[in-house]
Amino acid sequence: LPEGWSILPFFPGYVFDQYAPKGKKSFFMEDYGGEGGRTFSRPGIWLNVYDGDIASQYPHSIMAEMLFGPEYTRIFREIVQARVAVKHKDFEAAGKLLNGALKPYLNDESAKDLAQALKIIINSIYGLTSASFDNEFRDDRNKDNIVAKRGNLFMMVLKTRIEEMGYVVCHIKTDSIKVANADQRVKDFIFKFGKEYGYTFETEAEFSKFALLNDAAYVGKLTDGSWSFKADEFKHPFVRKTLFTKEPLIFDDYCMTFSTKDALYLDMNEGYKDALAEEKRFNYLDRKLKKEEIPKGFSSLDEVEKEMGELDAIIRQSHNLKFVGKTGQFTPVKEGTGGGILYRVNNGKCYAVGGTDGYRWLESETVIKSGLQDRVDLDYFRKLVDRAKDDISSLPGGNFEWFVADDDFMNIPEGVDQEVPFE
Repeated sequence: LPEGWSILPFFPGYVFDQYAPKGKKSFFMEDYGGEGGRTFSRPGIWLNVYDGDIASQYPHSIMAEMLFGPEYTRIFREIVQARVAVKHKDFEAAGKLLNGALKPYLNDESAKDLAQALKIIINSIYGLTSASFDNEFRDDRNKDNIVAKRGNLFMMVLKTRIEEMGYVVCHIKTDSIKVANADQRVKDFIFKFGKEYGYTFETEAEFSKFALLNDAAYVGKLTDGSWSFKADEFKHPFVRKTLFTKEPLIFDDYCMTFSTKDALYLDMNEGYKDALAEEKRFNYLDRKLKKEEIPKGFSSLDEVEKEMGELDAIIRQSHNLKFVGKTGQFTPVKEGTGGGILYRVNNGKCYAVGGTDGYRWLESETVIKSGLQDRVDLDYFRKLVDRAKDDISSLPGGNFEWFVADDDFMNIPEGVDQEVPFE
């Protein structure tokens, strides 16, 4: 190994205190790194971003730590190797593993299902190593979930080494790391440094432009000109097609799927008299009644219940609830189309479904059957587009029009440094 690279112990100075407060249990490299996979982000617009992923990080952490001792770790390693071999239909290699136990199932028809079965076994074993209940894979000495922690600590070391080389790490998410302004030098370093710790990196993606919103959400333009999305607001087909891919829109792009553990109802009350004041008064009295408090102006709780009954009768006349189910696909429609307010109903009370407030909706199937495609309320989708544009433009170095432009990505927007810094 090159001079200066680490030898065992891999993580000198790491301290774990199981009795410390949440968020303060693990300390390494002047940082409290958390108990699961490592997460780090520098929100902003970044150029020439390399995204490297560790292949099967958790299984390789188990093998690197020899977690089950020599004999059983070897068997686990063969399960991992067998899955890779079956996935690539290398039946000869797979047949030599696990004492030939897989030979009867090694054929083109069974390969996909067998690879999935082995994956389930591998993931289940990892889950059992950190389970709170006793099982064959749980070690009482493993207080800090070393399988996840090892990858966490490795990413901290790798980030530091990359930054010492003069590069910027803009994002880490468990088993992946993204480096801005990446060249072959840093890519080669990532591959070699990973192998020292028992990890093999694969190139997941390379972005010419990359907008990182937070720890989990991003949108990026790949070097082949296509777009990659890791954020629901950009994945929505209307937003994705309108702002990024420029694909033609179809009716399905105007449909939204909503689900709830409660029942979904459409309140088909267009043209009905509103009872907002009555509902507000009813809810106030209901809170008082539950606390057995007599509101001002009343002499008894019986009087409160009587007024609530009168209010309830008025409120019921302002609603026309149509049961939908727990899940449905809906389309926002313009006023006067006969659309309803989308509610979830719990214990007789109506609550607006998140993301629907202020609009009227019909089931998408009804829109098609009734020929109402020209009555879609496009204002709902324009606001989704505007929000996505604003979120990108508000980032450090953000300029939406430049970000989506087809010109050379090295044409930096006016007033922004070449490095597009985070600070």
